[in-house]
Amino acid sequence: PELLEEAVGLPGDRSPSFQRVIDGVAQARRSGAGDRAALLKDLFARFTDESRLLDFLHEASERSARIRDPRDMFLRLRRDRDIHFAREQARRTLQQVKQAIADGDSARADELTRKYQDLLRRSHAAADG
Repeated sequence: PELLEEAVGLPGDRSPSFQRVIDGVAQARRSGAGDRAALLKDLFARFTDESRLLDFLHEASERSARIRDPRDMFLRLRRDRDIHFAREQARRTLQQVKQAIADGDSARADELTRKYQDLLRRSHAAADG
């Protein structure tokens, strides 16, 4: 529960189901679910008619019990996610560079090349920790 605020602020796309779980966690916390047991009780009650979400919550709760250091695990996952999204943005930007070159738009190609290089630096910086 303590990592919720950081998780909510992560960039990137989320599946609608995952977003519903994040929203459910936030609502449970606002309702006073302060520890793991209370949070899980609230979430299982909230999604009682949704077997896919219940399966996800069950698996997540089992996994969380085996995680020795949740903050360390979260930080590693966040770093990996940051790397993934920076690389994905770089890939899309490189496609735009190629298109600008094909269109003969050198000013746009130069601008996109700078953006591409910045994205590569960010993905390398994230990978280096």
